[in-house]
Amino acid sequence: MKSNDNTLLTIAIIAVIVAAIGLILTWNNVYTFQRILLSPVETGEVEVTITENINIQIVNTPVDFDEGYTLTDQTTCTVNTEDGPDPITCFGFQNTLPFIVRNIGTVDVDLYLKVAALGEDWIGGGTSDLQFKASQGEPLSCGTIWFSTYTSGIVGLGFGDLYCEDLSWGEETDVDAHDELQIDVQVLIDEFAVPSITPKSTTVTATATAT
Repeated sequence: MKSNDNTLLTIAIIAVIVAAIGLILTWNNVYTFQRILLSPVETGEVEVTITENINIQIVNTPVDFDEGYTLTDQTTCTVNTEDGPDPITCFGFQNTLPFIVRNIGTVDVDLYLKVAALGEDWIGGGTSDLQFKASQGEPLSCGTIWFSTYTSGIVGLGFGDLYCEDLSWGEETDVDAHDELQIDVQVLIDEFAVPSITPKSTTVTATATAT
């Protein structure tokens, strides 16, 4: 009889231990599940709309290459940085050559300038792209694309002395009313220049027509 009592006691102890282990495991699972539910989980993407405008002024200036040609007209391009189509075409150049680009907006931008193939029709030089110096003040070491960073509110940077000397107007061909120089200005909004915005680029095209 005593042996049966010991057996029952042993079974009871084992049952209690198993039940305790079960409760511990159940509580641990519930706690883990609750912890997962309460933990901050980052999902999806945050869509940011840029509301500021970048105002880029492309200004013709009375600078020449000792050829007697000057520029007097002016055009202003406003780059819309909000959602929607971005390329904006700006007209207003009625003469040719040197100009100034200004960032008078509130957003820092990077600018890439390149001239379309039509430029070689009436600007001396054998390449299809008008060439710019790498940056203002550097020796005349020409490249096909000119680049600069424009902080907001910058006043005036002239390109008259940024052209390569061998690309002065009038050295190889005559200018007539059908020649035009198309300048593509790509504005790159840098995510590091303006915190919490989506990098975005657009193109402003200014057309200079010979008269």
